[in-house]
Amino acid sequence: MEIATKREIKYCNASKRIPERNESVDLIYCCHMIEHLDYEETNNFFMECKRVLKPGGIARIVVPDFDKLIDSYNQNHDVDSFINNSCLVGKKPKTIIKKLQYLLQGHGWHHQMFTKNSFDKKIKFHGFSEVKFFEAGESAIPFENGINYFDFSGQSIYCEFKK
Repeated sequence: MEIATKREIKYCNASKRIPERNESVDLIYCCHMIEHLDYEETNNFFMECKRVLKPGGIARIVVPDFDKLIDSYNQNHDVDSFINNSCLVGKKPKTIIKKLQYLLQGHGWHHQMFTKNSFDKKIKFHGFSEVKFFEAGESAIPFENGINYFDFSGQSIYCEFKK
């Protein structure tokens, strides 16, 4: 948060309205976040991205790569590892505090998973163009602000697209 404050980087609840004026944002970045949104929230997020991005503005979205998860399972056939790494299910809350937290905040697991193909379709459905996929450590954006835009290397889809 310190970097975000010093660099005037803003953050918000992506499942709701992005508190920015229409066509006022140059860049949107989120990493391993939208898989925690349900279908409706994800569609709302993309509509909000479309609304706030300037013409030619860029979104960089990083999500878990379901194909890589499946490939890993097919190599080692470790069901426990597959379930744990997918974050589709988790431990049931046992304590009263954890149960209340679960009630108020939800479970925090993934509501959906993406492949490059399914993510490409989702982005294009919302009218974005110039969809490009990158490997970890690659980007068309000249980052100079000290933030790691390459988290979760080896298990992610790195996607950039324009309004």
